[in-house]
Amino acid sequence: MARAAIAVSSLVGVAVVAIPAGAKVPVPSQAVACLPGSTMTCLAVGQDSVTLKGAIARTTTSGAKWKSVALPPGKQYFKSAICPTVTKCIAVGFKGGLVSANGGKTWSKSSFDLGSPGKATLTSVACSTALDCFAAGTIAPPAGLPSGIVVHSFDGGVTWYSSLQTTPLGGMACTNATSCITVGRGIYSTVNAGLHWTLRNITGGLSSGLSSVACASASICFAVGPNLAGLHDATVPGEFVETTDGSQSDWSKVANAPAGTSMVSHIACSSGGACFAGGGSSTPGGAPSFALLASPTDQWVAATPPTGFSSVASLTCPTATSCVAIGTSASGKGLFAVGTLTDATWAWVTAA
Repeated sequence: MARAAIAVSSLVGVAVVAIPAGAKVPVPSQAVACLPGSTMTCLAVGQDSVTLKGAIARTTTSGAKWKSVALPPGKQYFKSAICPTVTKCIAVGFKGGLVSANGGKTWSKSSFDLGSPGKATLTSVACSTALDCFAAGTIAPPAGLPSGIVVHSFDGGVTWYSSLQTTPLGGMACTNATSCITVGRGIYSTVNAGLHWTLRNITGGLSSGLSSVACASASICFAVGPNLAGLHDATVPGEFVETTDGSQSDWSKVANAPAGTSMVSHIACSSGGACFAGGGSSTPGGAPSFALLASPTDQWVAATPPTGFSSVASLTCPTATSCVAIGTSASGKGLFAVGTLTDATWAWVTAA
């Protein structure tokens, strides 16, 4: 795929909103999801640092104010969330997940049939329609090594069934009603709504593994993951791979992936075609891994992360011209930033 270079200076005006701690439940910063079409109402999900139980917080002011949400009892905690509609939201993680029918205001437990005994940790969730959703992660059997698992819901996250078991998995994305992709130590895809999954070839191979996948269009998708060969080396790029035919084609390593991104762990793309990838710092005390693709035909470039972030934990793009990042500061405080596209320039700005 031919790509035209873009200027690093296209990412300007960075500012963030600090996430306050709740009276009883500190607001989590493991993953973020927003209602479709807006950055006003978003969810922050993760784990309470005191009780070690799951925690979810909700904002209706683009991160200016947050409210901790009451959850069903249990020891589960959350690693990913999605809102496929303005009312339906799903959170998944350790020991299953929860579902909301009112935009994240209240939650109930989901039911899981894993297909085999063991405890699952689901690290990513995606929906191909309002009702058809997939979640990927690992399952630890009573004896033996963990394996990868994909579960499928036909009712918007209320009940889940085993769809695939293979090598450990992380990220999940769907391009249409029948095609979805999951990544980990390899890339698997389905073009028939989860009935069959196919292991895809990656030209150029992988140095490590992949942790997140997103699509810039119906045909162009990217997957990223930490490059452990570049640990403590600010000159080494992360794992960046791409396909130009959605989930139906082979994949290849991105040529000239940006340096200083060796700890990139998450990616999100807007419906307008822009993508951001972020993660932890490649060097102790350094800036987080952060990269920008301004459109599917551009070249990935290293970009300045939102100010104050020492790590970018999760990204989502609820509109064609807006994306949201969540992560932590050097002191461990949760941070939330909104990026907007104005006059062909992306800028991360504080929401009112």
